[in-house]
Amino acid sequence: MAKETALNSKLKAYRKAIAKRLGEAMAMKGMNQTQFSKMSDIKLSYLNRVLQGEANLTLQTICKIELALGYPLIEIPSKLIPAGFTGEVSGELIGTTKPE
Repeated sequence: MAKETALNSKLKAYRKAIAKRLGEAMAMKGMNQTQFSKMSDIKLSYLNRVLQGEANLTLQTICKIELALGYPLIEIPSKLIPAGFTGEVSGELIGTTKPE
């Protein structure tokens, strides 16, 4: 069994925080796990692990979650986005301007 390091402990806490935020977002939208699994194209068993804070999320899974929710689950503060950066998500441009 792997030794619990300070970094591993922080990562576990961060995964749990993301899981909590996702669960709250699903509840606000009135969706249960089965509904969200279908809407996001994420296997129900994997979604359950995500909601328990046990899964290591891939970028693809994060994107699926965000598209299903209709808003970011994880955000990069806009002050860290370079001026002129554009990204397209669901036909909408994001991060097109840097705040002053």
